[in-house]
Amino acid sequence: MSKIQDQLNKLNDVLGVANEIVTETEPETKLVIIDPIDFNNDVGMLSDFNDTRETLKKLVIQGEKALTSVIETASTSNLPRDYAIVGTLISAIAEIAKDLVSLHKTLADIHKTRAFIITPETVGTTNNNMFVGTTKEMLAMLNNNDSGS
Repeated sequence: MSKIQDQLNKLNDVLGVANEIVTETEPETKLVIIDPIDFNNDVGMLSDFNDTRETLKKLVIQGEKALTSVIETASTSNLPRDYAIVGTLISAIAEIAKDLVSLHKTLADIHKTRAFIITPETVGTTNNNMFVGTTKEMLAMLNNNDSGS
């Protein structure tokens, strides 16, 4: 052994570092697929959706009828309070319409097949890594990564 190699071995012994070159392996990637909910077999969920949809539609129709009536009353009385009620009723009908659209979006989100790719990057972050090797080996590794991507 050369004098430099002996010094490196002593230094490795003092620091408790192995004198081996560690190669990094590619992280394992797993694909996990979660099946969609089968609405044909889940009668309760489908009937709840339909019941909620019908209720919201009826509320919008009744709100429109009430709005027509309140607008007629407000135009004949010319009272500020009646016009405030018209504004509140319009806001309530708009909110119900948004809920109806949101219900359809929620159903579409539930119905989708969701696939998640699990890699070490998606699980968590590793900080404070240490490279064990020479600068020549590190530069070679970095150059290989640069040319590969």
